[in-house]
Amino acid sequence: MTLGIVLVTFFILTASIEIYLSEQKYLQETKDYYFVNSMNLIAVKKITNTINEEKYSESGSIVFENGIVQYLVKRKEDDVYTIYLNSSNNHNPLTKNEIIYNKKTKQVLKWFEK
Repeated sequence: MTLGIVLVTFFILTASIEIYLSEQKYLQETKDYYFVNSMNLIAVKKITNTINEEKYSESGSIVFENGIVQYLVKRKEDDVYTIYLNSSNNHNPLTKNEIIYNKKTKQVLKWFEK
């Protein structure tokens, strides 16, 4: 009887620890996902501002506290630009994005995550 109670307690404790660890891992992945998305949004804002001011460079990097966004800007048409982003932080692998930006309307027309 005592052995049965000990085994049940052990299994419950083990299951609880597994659930806690998986929730912590999920929490970290969620934070990393939103951090990378925030880096991308800030980078696009900075890049589009330089395009609007006609002071942009074709390529470069924007460094953040826990990550980096590398970019490449190509002019597609008169007022339409394609911005390629490669983003990474300390925990996530490289993410790639392609953004189509219209300078005349000052709008992002399309955003592709690859």
